[in-house]
Amino acid sequence: MNLRFQLKKMIRSLQYRVAFLISSVCVCLALFLEVWKNRGVDRFAVVSASEAVCGYGLSYGWKIFSAIWPFLIVLACSTSYVSEKKNRCVSVILVRTNWKSYLRGKLAVSAIGSMSVVLIPLLLNMLLCYFIFPNNLNLSWGAYEDNMYEISLLGENLFYSSVNPQYLFLNIYLESPVLYQLLYFLILGVFSGICGAFVMAISFVFSGNIMILFLPIYLICVGTMQLNSLFFARILNIVNGNIESTENVSQSIANAERIQEQTARYLDLYLMDYLAPMTSSSCSMLYLLIWALILSVIIVLLYFYASHRELNAQQG
Repeated sequence: MNLRFQLKKMIRSLQYRVAFLISSVCVCLALFLEVWKNRGVDRFAVVSASEAVCGYGLSYGWKIFSAIWPFLIVLACSTSYVSEKKNRCVSVILVRTNWKSYLRGKLAVSAIGSMSVVLIPLLLNMLLCYFIFPNNLNLSWGAYEDNMYEISLLGENLFYSSVNPQYLFLNIYLESPVLYQLLYFLILGVFSGICGAFVMAISFVFSGNIMILFLPIYLICVGTMQLNSLFFARILNIVNGNIESTENVSQSIANAERIQEQTARYLDLYLMDYLAPMTSSSCSMLYLLIWALILSVIIVLLYFYASHRELNAQQG
């Protein structure tokens, strides 16, 4: 009863509809940009539909969508508790349910809301892309758009040591780009749900200002991007300082060994690179799982903390 009620309330809320509208406009704009980019191109040279999808890491659409993603998942439903508390609706809702069920329902609905505003528009965009663009397997094969795709996909073009030089789930990509994209949609949806519930859990404790709730996920994304840039810049400085113009094979090998000794194994720290395919190699799913685990633990801790505040909640 409580979950159904909160789901209906979420769908009818202005915040959820605005978030869904923004997400839909973004994927429509992404589709328009892909169509415009391929105008006048012979059919045999048009990119495959799988690479025109907004959720594809190298597409124009993903650059836009990834920029608004931290705000979409919060806007969908994660601020509803603050609004209900501000309007003194919590005590009225608790007449039909208990405090702990109310909190669990809030967490579940925020996760569902964040997942839906991300996945539904992206899936519709993918459907339209396969309707408009040919499924001709005209793939860019990573970053180079040439026939030597093995070098890029297998990470054989790297001058530094990497935790995983290959692209993630490479076998699935080579077997079926469609399945590969759907797998990343699943990862994006689940992680969006966790992030939405995380912000909702924060609102149980820090419910003074709605605008503050938009900061945590945004700061995590920006922080991981900056850390990744600093880490990668340090490695590149070492690489550039040890690469010498030489035709001596033994000297080249010595340079490579010296680079490996002076640099740590590179790991892509930017969180958004794990939520779309072909954004970067040097990724490890363990890193994303650790982030998901940390957020989940915080959700549980904040839930148990907030569950002991029933009297204050009932008093508004």
